[in-house]
Amino acid sequence: MLEGIIVERSEQRDLQHLGLPTACAVIYSKVTGVTPDPREPQGMREILNDVAHALSNLVPIFAPDRSSGLPILLPALELIEGKFSRGAHAFCTKKGTELRNLTIQRRDMLSAIVILKAANIRFQKPGEPKQSRIRRRLCRWKAA
Repeated sequence: MLEGIIVERSEQRDLQHLGLPTACAVIYSKVTGVTPDPREPQGMREILNDVAHALSNLVPIFAPDRSSGLPILLPALELIEGKFSRGAHAFCTKKGTELRNLTIQRRDMLSAIVILKAANIRFQKPGEPKQSRIRRRLCRWKAA
């Protein structure tokens, strides 16, 4: 009887929604072995935006429904055409709508860590010129 309760709690934990900025910081730390430096806020925001962009190619990202407040899945096309900002605290769609309070599920965060490590992803350091290296590696990883 106790085993069923443990499994149920574990499944509930996997389905928990985590704030996207927090998830991005955890993922960055687990993949690179270092944490974003809060003493350099601009660099930290750039890193979290890059991680959020990489995640948007791998796992579902959610935003709160305007009427109910419940998490709803953001369409893949919106994620491709839009841009993360403010250290993954916001997402601006192609039409200019700004979405906040973005989340991912805990199980997806754990999957993303495994995938990004397996793909040997290297996030660029703050101030380095933007490159599409992450997208190319993810595309090669998905094709394999």
